[in-house]
Amino acid sequence: MTLLRDLTAQYATTPMTQQIFALHDELCPPAARAWTGAADARYESGYLWQFQDGVPGQAVRGFACTVRLAGHSPFTGTLRHAAA
Repeated sequence: MTLLRDLTAQYATTPMTQQIFALHDELCPPAARAWTGAADARYESGYLWQFQDGVPGQAVRGFACTVRLAGHSPFTGTLRHAAA
C-alpha cells in the first residue's frame, strides 16, 4: 500500500464507480511515484476499498492505493524506491 485514506465522512453509502475511479486518478498515481521514487512505466498504481463490516453496499471506511509491476507480473520483495 502506498496511501490509506479514511472515507467514512466523505461517503455515507457506497460511492459510484466513477467516484472510485476519480479517487484513484487523484490519489494513487502520485502515491505510486512517491513510493517507487520516480515515474516509471514498469510500475502502475492500483486501489482497494473496504466496506463497513466488509459488507458491500454499506458505508465505505477505507480506500488504499497500491503499486504493482505493470502487467501484473509477480515479484518478491518491495517496490519501495525501485525506480530510483
